[in-house]
Amino acid sequence: MIYFLIYLWLFYIGFVFYAGCQVAITARQWGVLIPAAPVLLIAGLMDVLFNQTFGRVMFWEWTFTMTFSERLDLHFHNSGWRGSLARDIGNVLDKILPNHIH
Repeated sequence: MIYFLIYLWLFYIGFVFYAGCQVAITARQWGVLIPAAPVLLIAGLMDVLFNQTFGRVMFWEWTFTMTFSERLDLHFHNSGWRGSLARDIGNVLDKILPNHIH
């Protein structure tokens, strides 16, 4: 259980780091992005791994999406419990990175 909590914390830190790099990503400021690339790559891999395991369990489905954000986007406008769950999580993520989940 403690490893899962550490994983979630690092996953969250990676997402916040990614959100903080958005201006540099948009402006293609390679001097900023190259040192940040290892953290962003690890966070991206954590996202894919989380989505393929816990993301599928949370939404109780086998639909393929690469990242957890894609899974949230897939269900965001649905009615029912999947849509409600996607909106709840997506609205929290949108506070960190506005308009990330649609």
